[in-house]
Amino acid sequence: MHLKTFDEIDWPKLLQSRKICLVLSPSVLREFNQQMDDSSNSWRQKRARTLVSKLKKFLYEATPGNQVKVKARISLLDIAKESDITWSTFRLDPSVSDDGLIASIIEFGEQIDSEKLNLVSHDFLGQRKAKSMVFKLLIQTELLMRLSAIHLKKQK
Repeated sequence: MHLKTFDEIDWPKLLQSRKICLVLSPSVLREFNQQMDDSSNSWRQKRARTLVSKLKKFLYEATPGNQVKVKARISLLDIAKESDITWSTFRLDPSVSDDGLIASIIEFGEQIDSEKLNLVSHDFLGQRKAKSMVFKLLIQTELLMRLSAIHLKKQK
């Protein structure tokens, strides 16, 4: 995923699903903003600016919480409100960014069929916490392997 942006990936094929909605939690958007302002890593800063610029293109006119079409079979949804879960019930800490992401997923999962939720992450600690939750975890290395396999099939 470091090479492609969210709108360049064939998510339905990658996740073997008819339709995909990419959900952005407040903690993810906050992290993008922090990385845009962090001049200590120019590659990450540029990457964050690119992603935020693309997100603005899709989300600027949209009402938060409403899906917008990215392309056929792929939509994007931003969650504007912080999670309202009982943090201690899930042994999460609201001051930890990964926990904010997991809380958003838990809350979002209550609104839809949580069997259809996937967390795509390369953060090891976040992966460990997510494994104990009720949603699937797609580790970034698995995602990259699937992307490579799809790319190789297209080249043949």
